[in-house]
Amino acid sequence: MIGSTTTFNQLLPSDKELIVLMEDGTMSSIMGQGNVYVSSLQLKSVLYVPNLKCNLLSVRKLNKDMDCIVIFLPSHCIFRTDPWGR
Repeated sequence: MIGSTTTFNQLLPSDKELIVLMEDGTMSSIMGQGNVYVSSLQLKSVLYVPNLKCNLLSVRKLNKDMDCIVIFLPSHCIFRTDPWGR
């Protein structure tokens, strides 16, 4: 989920009335959905939530979309599409 439209390379308005529960207990509408590029990585079906103060990434969705494993280290994380390094 992203709170700004500037990072979308494609954004389609939401055709349904969907809301998310924010961290402060308020509700916010999902205004659209689209694709975002982060470096060379394409994130698909990213939700646009205008009241969001920071970007949120679902590691499970990314793991499923990319068919990869995720390794968490103290200073960073690694996404590997080839878990055996071949």
